[in-house]
Amino acid sequence: EDPHGALTWYRLAGAQGHVLSQLKVGKCYETGIGCRPDPVQAALWLRRAASQGYAPAQLELGLFYANEKEYREKEAVRWITAAASDGLPDAQYRLALLYAIGRGVAANPAKAISWAKASASQGNPNALLFLASALQRGDGVEQNIASALALTLRAQEQTDGELGRDMIGALEAVASPSERSEAQKLSARYPEDSALVAALF
Repeated sequence: EDPHGALTWYRLAGAQGHVLSQLKVGKCYETGIGCRPDPVQAALWLRRAASQGYAPAQLELGLFYANEKEYREKEAVRWITAAASDGLPDAQYRLALLYAIGRGVAANPAKAISWAKASASQGNPNALLFLASALQRGDGVEQNIASALALTLRAQEQTDGELGRDMIGALEAVASPSERSEAQKLSARYPEDSALVAALF
């Protein structure tokens, strides 16, 4: 109802060290909510929160430095890695992408798979699809259509069918009846994401 007023109170709390308020102020300055966009202030407030070890702020600061306008590759990797190391699933997934494409780090399929596994084990549907795609292509892992289909089905379940629709179509076009059956059995046998990922890798 009053973005400017909200920003005022967030700034007051952030100035006293309240980490979530610092993150909110940084996002306000980044997006222009309640104020004019100000990348210098955005970076300042995001860094205050990130420096307190708050993983969501570390990720936001990393993504801030990864965007085209503010691009600072080493800073982006540094803060995304910090958030991933603190166990934040979305940061782990994004770090997996960086290792997969070699952006800011040397391309490393093994590290990409490792970080994607950590994220997928916590139920990140994008990480589940990342692993499914790797299994489909045999990229860094042995190709396994049934396992790829099981992970894709799990990602779809978690997003009410929003993710993985195209991949399921592609996998079902090449999967044998036995591979389709095995995918269904794997999903039923391992209802927890961490157990499914552990079983497949």
